[in-house]
Amino acid sequence: MNRLQNLSLKLKRGEKISVAYMGGSVTEGYGSSNQREKSWPALLGKMIAEKYGVEVENHNEGIGGTCSYFGAFRFDTDVAPYKPDLLFIEFAVNDYYHTESYETVARNSESILAKAYRLNPYMDVVYVLTFDLHEEKNDYVQLRGHRDIADKYGLLSVKMSEFMYPRAEEEGKNVNNYYIDWVHPNDYGYQTHAEIIGAQLFEEIEASAGAEVPVKHEFLGERGSLIADAHFVYANDENVCNVNGWEYEAGTFSYLGGKYGGRLKADIPGSSFELKFYGTALGIFYGADVNRGRISISVDGVEVGKREGYRWTANPKEHPIIDSLPLGEHVAKFTLLEEKNEESKSNFFEIGVFLVA
Repeated sequence: MNRLQNLSLKLKRGEKISVAYMGGSVTEGYGSSNQREKSWPALLGKMIAEKYGVEVENHNEGIGGTCSYFGAFRFDTDVAPYKPDLLFIEFAVNDYYHTESYETVARNSESILAKAYRLNPYMDVVYVLTFDLHEEKNDYVQLRGHRDIADKYGLLSVKMSEFMYPRAEEEGKNVNNYYIDWVHPNDYGYQTHAEIIGAQLFEEIEASAGAEVPVKHEFLGERGSLIADAHFVYANDENVCNVNGWEYEAGTFSYLGGKYGGRLKADIPGSSFELKFYGTALGIFYGADVNRGRISISVDGVEVGKREGYRWTANPKEHPIIDSLPLGEHVAKFTLLEEKNEESKSNFFEIGVFLVA
């Protein structure tokens, strides 16, 4: 079986295909002059359509600053509705910035695959492994976590550093010429990314030109060790209760507009609320900025830590709170603290969605 046999078969038949892309800011297209048109997913979608003469529904679901943990939770809302024939996953470099362990990255990555194959076992998947220029050609641990899952399932993975440095040498450029900073490409860099990924994709497609029947992908993991049932609980859910000082505001979660509904917000220390949930794990997706406060969190009456809203750049962030609970009903309490980062001028905190598994 070739790694893109099912996609190759659909293209040979001239059928419309749906392509989805999950990742961070490099997938989103940050650094390009027009993310809608000049990101590597936008360019690659056009390349596929032109090369094979088919209609391509292209769905770029990159969100800057997010990693594979959040990817497992947002698959159902951001990818599943498009029923993709081809899925790209690009989280390695953001997992690196989150300093995730190899084991955590592999779990998150395989959890996304579990959801993908449960939705459509004939879906083909490609991993794009981006890198930080400070890492140069290093095979960093988070990249290995994703690549090893790709290898386990016999999937195509494209390690960008293996292609960008030779391309730069071939063109007589410094590799920095393709980027606006240490990780985000410029327009020419995104064009180069699309060409590199496209070349690997097309080679795999052509290798399956003789395919006559689709092949079902088998899930090889142990679901009990994954977060394959990860899902959102929205800020206005009925299980948000005993609210004291927090306010729900519809459709205004910072950075993403109304993508995931509204937000819970508070700026008065001591404000609290409770969340009732069923599962084994809990996290939050919240807003981080230079003027943000700090919250404390307890689960079933036991304090499990604090979360810092202060960050030197504005970004939505995901944060796992606890993942080792016995399966069942639990109650989490969130309290806005008086203490905050000394650089922050506000105690303000906002939560977009809760992450329950």
